[in-house]
Parts: sequence; C-alpha cells; structure tokens
Amino acid sequence: MSNAELADDERYVITGYETVTPLGLDKVTSWQNLVSGQHGLRHVSETHLAKHEELGIMKSQVVGALPNEFEATLRAEPILMNDTYNYKELVRYSHLSAQVAGLVVHRAMREAGVLQADSSKLNPEIVDPYRTDLYIGSTFAGVSTLAEFDPQNVRATDLFKTLFGRVASVPANIADIRRRAVVVDVECASGSITFDMAVDALQKKVKGDYAVDLVVAAGVDAGLPPRGVEMFEGMGEEGVDTRDDPEVVSRPFDKNRHGLVMGEGGGAFVIERLSSAKARGLTDEQIIAELVATRSYTHAESRVQAGLEGAQRGLEELIEASGLTAEELLYINNHATSTGVGDTNEAKITKLAVASRNLAPQKVYANSTKGATGHALGGAGAIEAGFAIEALLHGETPPGLKLTEPEEDMAHFNLSALESTKADLDVVISISLGFGGSFAGIALRKYVGR
Repeated sequence: MSNAELADDERYVITGYETVTPLGLDKVTSWQNLVSGQHGLRHVSETHLAKHEELGIMKSQVVGALPNEFEATLRAEPILMNDTYNYKELVRYSHLSAQVAGLVVHRAMREAGVLQADSSKLNPEIVDPYRTDLYIGSTFAGVSTLAEFDPQNVRATDLFKTLFGRVASVPANIADIRRRAVVVDVECASGSITFDMAVDALQKKVKGDYAVDLVVAAGVDAGLPPRGVEMFEGMGEEGVDTRDDPEVVSRPFDKNRHGLVMGEGGGAFVIERLSSAKARGLTDEQIIAELVATRSYTHAESRVQAGLEGAQRGLEELIEASGLTAEELLYINNHATSTGVGDTNEAKITKLAVASRNLAPQKVYANSTKGATGHALGGAGAIEAGFAIEALLHGETPPGLKLTEPEEDMAHFNLSALESTKADLDVVISISLGFGGSFAGIALRKYVGR
C-alpha cells in the first residue's frame, strides 16, 4: 500500500522548517552554498569561539562554527525580537544552543502558519497550545557556558545560561507551547530521534481522541566547549582531526580521513497528521514533504561504535517502509563523520541494507554532507534532514566534499563526489548514529495528494 492510500490521520507531513548551519543562517543560504561546493569550516581564530579563554587547550584549529553574523541576525529577527520578554530570554538569559533553538523553532512555526501574525506565540484559533509538543535533541547544550564564568563574580541569573533544559523551555515559552517541551540526548543521534518521538506523540490517543495535533522536532548544538573538544581529540581517528587546513579535514568515507571536525548549528521541523493540516486549511502546495517512515534503535558494539546489526536493520526498515520501488531513485544522507572505524562500518551497513532490498546501486545516491559542515553533534541530524528535504524538492543531491578515494563499500553508489548531481529523487533518507549504540533515521517523499 502506498502512503497516498492511507487514511489522512495515518500520514505525517512537514509544514514548516528552518536550519542554521556553518554554511548560512537560514535554510536557503545553507543549501545554495552547499550545492555550489562551498564549506563552512574555518580556523577557530576567525570564529566567535576565538574569545574563549580556554581555547589554548585545543589542538584542533579548524571548526564548523556558526557564521559570525549569528548574534546580529538573532537580534534583528522581526516579530520574534520585538517582544521584550523574548529579547531578555534569548539575549540575556540563554546559552548559544538555546538561542539557536529559539530562532529555528520560531522560523519553522512561522512558515507552518501556526503563529499569530504580529506575535511569536501560537495562534490558539489554529492550534491548541495544550495539544502541541516540542522535542529537541542536543548533546552539549549549555555545558560550554560553565567554563566562561568568573567564579569570583557569579550571578544568580548565570544559572539560566548553563541549564540543559533551556534548549527546549526557551523556544517553548516564546511560542507558548504548553504541552511537552523535552530535551533529548542520545549523543550524536539526538537531532534525528526527535522525528521518531514526534510520530509516536501524533499517534497517541487518550480515550479515543488524539492527544497531540502538532509537534516540533528539532536538534541543536552550539557553543563548542574547549574541554569537550579536547576529550574528542584524545580518541585518535575516532575523534577530532587536528590538522589545520580547512580544505583537507572532514572528508567522510574518504580513505585519507583522520577524524571529525566539530561543528555547530541545528534545525526545527513542524510535523502534523495530514488530517490536522487539512483541517486548518492547508493546501497541497503548502505541504513541504511527507514523513513516510521513522526508526530508532539502540545496539552498541562498544561505547563509541554503534552495532552493525541495529544500524543495518534500521536502514533496511526505512527503505522498506518508504515503499521504494526498483525504478525509483533514492538518496541517503549518511551520518559519516570522517572517523576511521565509524565510516567503514557505516559504509558496510549501507551496502548491505541496499542489497537486502534488491536495489540497483546505480539507482542509489549516498554520501555525507559533513565535509561541508563538520559534525554538529545533537544538531547534525536536524541539519541533514534539512539538506535531505532540499535535495528532494530541488532534484539535486548535495556534494560529498573532499571524497577523492572512497571506501570500497561506497564506491558502487552515486556519491556525487566533489560536486552536486541533478537527480529526480523519489525518496530521501537521513540517518544518524551516536555513542552508546544509538541509531535514528527518517524517510521522506514528496507529498502527493489523493
């Protein structure tokens, strides 16, 4: 059965989204820079992180930091920052991850058409705030801020610049989301598992009635803590690449990789049952994409490596649940971070999963976009979900930058190595893997009405 044959309350659609990445401060700029072959990696001395007092402990000098214009962009955001409460929350009492979350959640909900025209708050005539959830993934959140305080001059309000939960509570209060506002941490899969949680929430019934009508699924990490980076550096090729050339480091699936590059950013996505979207008057043209499958598993090979069985099963099930036929084109946005064993294992499970569904390799496009962004940890899954949607809508697979000598298990796919490829894609899949064995992924199609 195709998704178009399902009942409207069994179909899930994305009606608004936004990303902020090292490539740009909105989804349009980020995508345009990505497909043009640019990357957002820079020497740390050129970024907003340069002012950090503990920066000297880091051996790695290249990061995928947010563009330096982020703070000015946030302060100038129309409607959002016209409100005194919002301004104080975001500028005075929030860490950087919460600020990014506030911006992307607001923009995603604005695009979905569920906010009041002149306010950052939900329009209760469109969506009930008590039937709206927010799930947002993050790995470090406010941890980086702890190292920035002068222990001799700590103020009570500094507490709010460190709390992990602020990643969810700040955007929820700004938007007047009154049901659940939850931060999720499953390491580097945090920004993808929120989609699975969103669908679970939208399926839940209480006394025969759905409990939730709209969910914002998101993932954000920003404000890289030097101590955290230093810990990653100690992990060898499963950690951070300490070479100082932005044109060389972060080369997922390439045999000459030497570790990941730390990044920042995030994204937010408004997800609804199709029946709810129609009930509030959305047209087919206003529906961005259909979320046809989500999966999440926990299977660890070690503290660092996800188990091959769980990850392969997850990817196989995403392909099967998407309804992909032998004639259709698939793009997989892989998690690959440019680490040694991690990329090798992911290449293996990708090959096996595709083969298990009897798909012709020439019909499959696959790569990782972290050569352009670095690894944004809890924000990575959300950033890459955004890239997957853009690939679907534009009929173009993004480039696998710096991929000059691919892993053997990836070599028979269409890798779009070094430059983007035009392709009329039918299904896009984005997957994430995390420490402790976390796997999470999504499959999307263009929305087709009845």
